Amino acid sequence: MNASPFLPPVPPAFPLLPITSDATLRKCKSFPCKSCDIFIASYPKSGTTWTQNIVYQLLAAAADVAKKDRLNKRRTEHGENEGKAYVGVRSNGGSRSCGESALEVVDTQKDVERVDLSIEHISDVAPFYEADRTWDGEGLAARYEAMHARLGRRIFNTHLLWGMLPCTGDEERGEGAEGIEREEDSPCYLYIVRDGRDACVSFFHHMKSMAKEDGGFEGDFSIFFQEWLEGRLAYGRWTDHVAAWMGRERERGRGRNVRVLVVRYEDLKADLTGELKRIARHCGIDVGGGIGEKGEEVWEAVREKCSFEYMATNRRVYEPRSVTWRDRSFRFMRKGAVGDYRQLFTEDQCVCFAEAVREAQRKSGQAEACLMRELLGGEEWERGRKEGEERA
Repeated sequence: MNASPFLPPVPPAFPLLPITSDATLRKCKSFPCKSCDIFIASYPKSGTTWTQNIVYQLLAAAADVAKKDRLNKRRTEHGENEGKAYVGVRSNGGSRSCGESALEVVDTQKDVERVDLSIEHISDVAPFYEADRTWDGEGLAARYEAMHARLGRRIFNTHLLWGMLPCTGDEERGEGAEGIEREEDSPCYLYIVRDGRDACVSFFHHMKSMAKEDGGFEGDFSIFFQEWLEGRLAYGRWTDHVAAWMGRERERGRGRNVRVLVVRYEDLKADLTGELKRIARHCGIDVGGGIGEKGEEVWEAVREKCSFEYMATNRRVYEPRSVTWRDRSFRFMRKGAVGDYRQLFTEDQCVCFAEAVREAQRKSGQAEACLMRELLGGEEWERGRKEGEERA
């Protein structure tokens, strides 16, 4: 599954932060992936950390349910495999059993009590995939391997494009997903998408608070917006990023066996419990809890720990460690609101953004552009179209 050493490590017009070297990008591409791996991908400030926490809390809840089930269903003396519980993972039917070599098999009450999935920081369980510090030599840093072994799943968050990740092939050469013969053998990919205008404003607050040596931005929002729209900031254009990922959810049936689930930030805000269940199904995480009142209690407990309020209260667990902050007063968990762009976007900037989305739609002519249009909202899209025509 190794990528060719002759492939360019960075696509054209895809700038990165200084915390990512070419050597690290090559490791990212050639990393031997497994069917139980989970990649949480997004354009910056689209809900990446939120989704990291969601996946972690789902796995922790599954482990808790498995522990309780084991206490109620003690292994019988002659039943060698009866009652064993693989923590947090449901079989996905693939030839590679998810996490079998790493998961702790719960046999006794003593084993139940020693399964500890507590963390000090969210990056302990879901490291920033393309950050240099995530890697040690040719492999993952030992601290991440240890936590992943406890989970039985490897989780990463990333802002890279689809083709820069392992097991995704090389589109320019017409190659499909590498070494993946069946969909169930593919790693799980979650792509989080958010209204680009909200992502832009959140990214501005984030970048202006970062240290310059780590890629921090100096300037006002009008300058930031123009550079962001043109793709001159880290991770390029929002429209290009979304277009590169959105079609992956529809790759099934086209001879490419990939498991990509697109999750909308706005849907997480509107129906968190429903999206939690959707993500759990996609990743093969069996939270259990049964049906009825007891089952809903389990999901309500998970939802509470995945809420913005919970994360804001425990903000030190979620604030990035991969960069240095020059503004000590900056709060990574800022607002998380839908439509917050209205605080900074001018009418002209809304029109410029709408024009950029229409241009992306013309280039792709595919359903991913329709989602970008949907994110704009019908009224604003129509207003932007009319104002753009008047300008022309």
